[in-house]
Amino acid sequence: MRPTRLMTRLATLRTATLESVDEYGNPRIAYIERTVRCEMQQRTRDDDTTDAHTQLETFALFLPPNTPADGWSQVAVDGAVYELVGPPWHARHPRTRKVTHLEATIKATVCCPSTPKCCSSQPRKR
Repeated sequence: MRPTRLMTRLATLRTATLESVDEYGNPRIAYIERTVRCEMQQRTRDDDTTDAHTQLETFALFLPPNTPADGWSQVAVDGAVYELVGPPWHARHPRTRKVTHLEATIKATVCCPSTPKCCSSQPRKR
């Protein structure tokens, strides 16, 4: 069975690209959003012990082989936004050596709604 047959969820993948450089040499970033099929599986969940208002989640994300994702990409699934942790791994079939899918680690930081400034990242929507 091909791994892509198991990717039944729709997600919005947001990737950054260098659009131009301003007169001071600062990059101007353009964001491209595209709908992709994926599968997510939770890997860890935890409460931040230094701040009782923060919860952390880590998932494995599986994408089709030609998906243009990188370590700066974001993915939105079911209204929640996650960040990729590092670049995705191009998983290969052991016999044919063809890339069958991409595997990435994604994370979300969830803040308590009553104290939105408890996190450095944007609160995840529930």
